[in-house]
Amino acid sequence: MRNFKKNKTFKILNVILIIYIATLSIGYAAFSDTLSLGGKVGKAPYYDGTALPNTPVLLGDGTWVKEVQHKNFLDFYNDSWEGNVYTVRFRKNTGMWVTKGTTIYNIAFTNPTVLDYKNGKITTTITHNPQNFLKSANATLSNTTIRPGEQCEISLTTNHHFLNLMGIERVEVKVTYELQNREREFYYKFEFVNFDFS
Repeated sequence: MRNFKKNKTFKILNVILIIYIATLSIGYAAFSDTLSLGGKVGKAPYYDGTALPNTPVLLGDGTWVKEVQHKNFLDFYNDSWEGNVYTVRFRKNTGMWVTKGTTIYNIAFTNPTVLDYKNGKITTTITHNPQNFLKSANATLSNTTIRPGEQCEISLTTNHHFLNLMGIERVEVKVTYELQNREREFYYKFEFVNFDFS
């Protein structure tokens, strides 16, 4: 009789233990699914390539460029913003003979991602200047770290001495930021064009 009671008690304890282990297993499985789902929802997208994602900001009268110091006979002609390249052209008009001056052109974009852009760097290169009319070109960044949704302004200062309207002068500004531990690029291309440009 005693053995029967021990066996019965042992069987009841085994059933309780099996139910307890099954409940823990099901609970853990449900909990770990919830954790993995939460991880997927909060995961930032991966950005391929070397292009820096950006959203352009209109600064001028329906244009992306704002001219800080306007020079007579040097007027906005056209611009385009395609992906990570912004190109703007200013036309040298008749009446601009032997003109010296400094001009500043600003553009801006925002960070459309959910991640910070870090370690911003900028380089400026005069890429075409056959008659040496462009004396200098220098660009600056308003901030070297851009948080999600924040705006960054690029300011390009050019110093010129146009002796005539001939030729085309070009400046290229390369901006780089780190995004997801990789360097990404944005280009600001600036051109002074002549009256024959099409």
